[in-house]
Order: sequence, then C-alpha cells, then structure tokens
Amino acid sequence: MAPEQHQLLFTVLAELLDQPVELSDAVLEIGTAAGGTLVAMMKRFPSDQRPKFVVVDEMTYFPNQLQRVKENLRLNSLNPDDVEFRIGRSHLLFEEASERCDRFSLILIDAYHKLRYVMWDLRWARFLAVGGFVCLHDCLPKSDVACGVDRFLARNSACYKKVGLARSLIAIRKVAAPLSNEVDTWDIAYAQIMGPIRQLWRNVRNRIER
Repeated sequence: MAPEQHQLLFTVLAELLDQPVELSDAVLEIGTAAGGTLVAMMKRFPSDQRPKFVVVDEMTYFPNQLQRVKENLRLNSLNPDDVEFRIGRSHLLFEEASERCDRFSLILIDAYHKLRYVMWDLRWARFLAVGGFVCLHDCLPKSDVACGVDRFLARNSACYKKVGLARSLIAIRKVAAPLSNEVDTWDIAYAQIMGPIRQLWRNVRNRIER
C-alpha cells in the first residue's frame, strides 16, 4: 500500500484505540501477501493493548508464502504465534467463523478482486462489531471491487457509512446493527451473473481501444 493508504488505515486503528471497541474483538485481514500491512497494523498497538489478529489466506500467492509472512513478523519483533492463520478460501472459512460466533473490530479485505470474491469477502462484515470498520484495497473506479462496494453500501446505507478514501483504499464504518444479513443470496447471485458480463465487457473494450 502507498503511504497515504497506510495513514488512512492508521487513522482507523487510532479510532479503535480512542473509543474502545472491545479488545476481545479481533482484527481480520483477508489476503495478506507477504504480511507487510499486517506488520504495520500490529505495530500501531502497544503490546499490552494489541487485539488478536486473524489472517485468512490460501497461502498460495507465491512459494512458501506462510513462512515468508512469519519471517516478516519475526524481523519486526512480532511473534507469529500472536496471529491466528486460517488457511483456505474465505467463503469456505466464513462458515466456520459463523459457527464460532467470531467478532471483529476491523476487517481489511485485500484478496481476489473479481466481483464474486469481493461479495463473498464482504459477507464477513456480519461479524463486525458496531463502531468497527471494514476497509477494502484496490477500490478503483469502475473496478469489480468498487462495484461490490457500491452495492454493499446501497443495500446497507442505514448501517454503514463511508468514512475515508485514500487512493484505492476505502474505509467504511458500521454505525448500527442491520436487521438482516448485509450480503444475502441475491447479492451472491448478482455477483455470479454480473462478474462474467463485466469481464466480457472489459475484454471487448480493450480490443476496441487497441
């Protein structure tokens, strides 16, 4: 992430420290790559005020990804054992989180950017505490991430508010508990249908522009 994107993330983390969302509410990162942003987030908390961190990732982005993330943590004087690594696809691990009754104060989504994956990842907002934040990276104009975010905000306008945008990082705050699930089967169906149509249109447009 660019420095101004990290700064927005740090502002969000400072909000969590200032008006205490319970420290028992973990911080979730969906998609971690080499763990650089994970390290940056963890180091913003004093060690005695650091919440639990959870990472959801397939760990197949490059060879030995999990070992690389853990080494990055150790090089920054952070203990990899303080992070709960859940290895697998987020839409499958979501069901386990639901059974566990997980709750998070911050969810950072920076994983697959196709529309269906974005919508699947946004389902995790169901476990976000009121007052907490969900942030999405690569929310560029006309992108699948932006399309998913726009639908999410339109359907949940009474409970979620956009609070910041730094380049392609958007921050959204949960201001009230919704009466129904933030992402339902219709949203998933929409993403499954519209994703390939949007990809087809991008392919056609690219050929025309050549």
